[in-house]
Amino acid sequence: MRHSILFVAGLAGLLASCGSEALATSDDMQTVYVSVRENAAQGKIAEAAQLTDDPATFERQMTDAQAQMGDAAFKALMAEAASDLDVHEAARSGAYGILILNADFNGRSAKAATFFVDSGGQMLEMVRPTGDVPCELYSMFYAAKGEPDARPSDCS
Repeated sequence: MRHSILFVAGLAGLLASCGSEALATSDDMQTVYVSVRENAAQGKIAEAAQLTDDPATFERQMTDAQAQMGDAAFKALMAEAASDLDVHEAARSGAYGILILNADFNGRSAKAATFFVDSGGQMLEMVRPTGDVPCELYSMFYAAKGEPDARPSDCS
């Protein structure tokens, strides 16, 4: 009897650990974030786009940015973003995740948010975060920016 209780407890623990491994972690989000920018830095915009939730829009935005900035400047910016990943905070809520980054915009320190969605066990970077992103993740971002009372209009 005691052995069967231990077996059931062990089996439950094993199943619980298998289930938690299937869920994406903040490391998964960081890997996707860096991979998107590393691919773009190598001129592989189409490959980078496949790691997003809206490849066509991402590819169009990056191609436009590359044309405006010039190839060398665009690739340098993407390489810098990939190598200078300074995570302030990472969190998940349901299928969604957020990386809050410590960013430097023209010598001014700020926080930048990148949202992710779990699609069939794979984390994808969101090109245009939608109203589906839980309000708690937006609230975390605004709190990190020092604006705890700010939130999108559709969050109560």
